Formats: sequence, C-alpha cells, structure tokens
Amino acid sequence: MPRLDLIIGMVSLTLCCYSAVPSDKAMCAKPPKIDNAILLGNWDEETYPHGQMAFYSCDLGYFNGRSKMVCVDGKWESLYNRQCKKKSCGHPGDTPFGTFELIEGDELVFGAVVEYTCDEGYQMVSKHKTRVCSDIGWTNEPPHCEARLCPPVRDDSVRVLSYVNDDEYTIGQVINFECKNPNYKLNGPNQIYCTGNGTWNVDPPTCKGACTVQENDMRINNIQLKNNHIVHYEDNETVQFECVSGYQISDPTKLQTQCESSILKYPTCHKKVIVDQYRVNAKKRLSVNLQCGKPPQIPHGEITTPLRAIYRPGSSVQYSCPSFFTIEGFKKIHCVGGMWGNPPICLEPCTTSDTKMNEHHIMLLWDKNKKNRCVKDVQKEKLAKKCYAKHNQSIRFTCLPGYNISNSKDLTSKCNRGIISYPTCFQGK
Repeated sequence: MPRLDLIIGMVSLTLCCYSAVPSDKAMCAKPPKIDNAILLGNWDEETYPHGQMAFYSCDLGYFNGRSKMVCVDGKWESLYNRQCKKKSCGHPGDTPFGTFELIEGDELVFGAVVEYTCDEGYQMVSKHKTRVCSDIGWTNEPPHCEARLCPPVRDDSVRVLSYVNDDEYTIGQVINFECKNPNYKLNGPNQIYCTGNGTWNVDPPTCKGACTVQENDMRINNIQLKNNHIVHYEDNETVQFECVSGYQISDPTKLQTQCESSILKYPTCHKKVIVDQYRVNAKKRLSVNLQCGKPPQIPHGEITTPLRAIYRPGSSVQYSCPSFFTIEGFKKIHCVGGMWGNPPICLEPCTTSDTKMNEHHIMLLWDKNKKNRCVKDVQKEKLAKKCYAKHNQSIRFTCLPGYNISNSKDLTSKCNRGIISYPTCFQGK
C-alpha cells in the first residue's frame, strides 16, 4: 500500500509547479453575445485565460434554461447552448359582443399585441382596446362592449307602438307611430328602426293638425280673409288677412301668417288716427335735428346714466357690467346723426362645476395670486372648493389621487365667455 504522505506531497508539488509554469495557451476576448440571453457575472477585463467559463441566462420574456461557454486557446466554445424562446401568454380572452385579432407578431408569445373590436351595434366602453403579451402575461383586462342605444322618442303628440317596453332601443329594433289626436296627421314616416350607430334611420315623425279660421277671432282683431272664403288650412299653409274698413296695421307683412301645429296666430289691426299738420311738421323738425331715441340695451349690462325719451345730438350714455363680467368695447356711446354708436358687450364669467370636475377626475388648486375668486377649503390649504373667473382668466386644476395627466400644462384652462374646457386625468401612471 503506497504511503499517504508521499501521495500528498506529489499532489502539492504538481499544483505548485502547474501554477508556477506560465501557460502557452492564447487568451480570449470578452465572451460573445447570445441572442435573447444575458451574460452573467462581472466581465470588466479585456482578456480571459484558457479554461475560463461563461454562463448565460435567458432575457426577460424568454425561457429554456442557461447556456455555457469555455475559453479554449483564445476562442470561446459552446459547452451547451439552449436557445432562448419567447414565453407564451396563451389565449388573451374573448369579450362578449366583440372579437380580437393579432396586430403585432405571428404567435401569442412575448411581444405580441392583440386588438379588440366590438360587433356592429356595440361600442367599446373600456379605456384600452389592446392587450400586450408581457413577461408576466397579458396586460390589462379584456375590454367591454356595450350595445349602442337609440334614444327614446319624446313627443307628446305621437303614440309609440312597440313590442319593447324600454325607453331605449338596440340595433334592428323597430317602432311604429300614430297620432294621439285622430284629427292630426303624421309629419314623417310611420315606422323607423335603430341602426348600428345608435341613431334612428330617419328622424321620428311629429303630429300636426289643421287650422280653422274663426269668425269671432277675426272680429276681435278687426281683420277679414283676403280674396277668399277658405276657412280650413293644412299645417304650414299660409293664411292671408286684411284689415277691415277704417282700421290699419303698422307692419302689413303681419297680415300674412301660417298654420303651425293647429295653431293660428291672428294679426291685429287698429283704428286709423288722423294726424294733423302740426304733428307732421314736428316730426320733420325732429328729423332735421337727427335726434336719438332711447339707447340700446345690452344683455347682462345696464345704463348708468339717467334715461330720457329723446336725446339731443352729441348726448352720451354710459354702460356698466355686473361683478366678474368683462366689458368689451367703449363704456360710453354718443348720439350722432340720429343714431347711437355701437354699445359694449358684457362677457360672461366662468364658474367651476363639481360634477364636471369629478367626471374629469380633477380638483381645483388654491389661487395664491387671487386673480380669481375661489372659495377656499379650510381643511386643505392648497385646494379650493369652487372658483369664479373673468373672461380670458386662467383656472388651475390638479389630478385627483390615483390619477395622472401626460402634460401638466394641460391642467390650466382659460375662461371663454362662461365656458371652461376641463382637462382630463387618467387612472394609473
């Protein structure tokens, strides 16, 4: 039996001599890249000795184990190479009343994208219409399709005949109509159907009736039928009247009227007045002096100077607008040549709406500059409950917790004559 101490000594000598003798094998450069794989470990050196091992692992979204290479006389050789394959996500899931198709990639594997579309007569109500195969499976949830509904018919003159009891209708559903008043006629089709766009194929009909000229109404208004004795008129048909003897009307065009939904508006004639020469001359003198009547009124505004029936040439009146309204134009106008100058306009302010802000997932920021009048929330110093802004002034918002917006500049809106364009924040990052 060989001596144990001799064997140990020989092994030690061999190791010592191997490490002391320089290798004549060539060095290797850094390990090569492998498709869809990551090189493991630290590889900061420029060269590596003969026998150096390199281990690889599949990249994110890929699988099939590891690969291994070894440096052999200046070249990297593969000990085993398991090709990394894309992970499969399986079926992305169907959605009721909708379909999907693969729009990126050839298989349902890592990186593939599927897009959902709703069937005819349905609309997508989900935020996302695509799903992506990621390293942990399909993103999002399958979207949801809801039926496009045609609006209910709101007309008190018609009766809706339908087998559907709902107020809203889906694609293909048909409703019929008839007039509640048997003396009326349908103005439009007696049957319509709901299209895939959520609209009726044609506008629903209305019921309109005929008009009958009443002798008593003509006598009260001092008028009579002109050149005919027809007393019954269809809807939209024109009726021509004239004043009875000794009566007149300021606007002769009002003697012609129309039958509108069985309603006939009668014009009124007044007794003729003899105008004496003195009044004619007075009117001429007023015309020569080109004097002005009452100044024009403006919506939302008022005249701050005392009002008179007649104003001399060169006279002026001044306007003002309510608090938070913006006046546009000249506050003061003059009487020139019997005509008033153009009055100013009161531009409406804006008031924020809690309902609209909730719909857009936003809330107000407290206006430190106090350009707007905001009602402060005492519990949240940087927030406000409601803001009132003049025309062309800005209002600042912020997203509700859990919601974000791609561009923070969009959180500032301008008041435009009482209208605010609310920004929209979306859930997630």
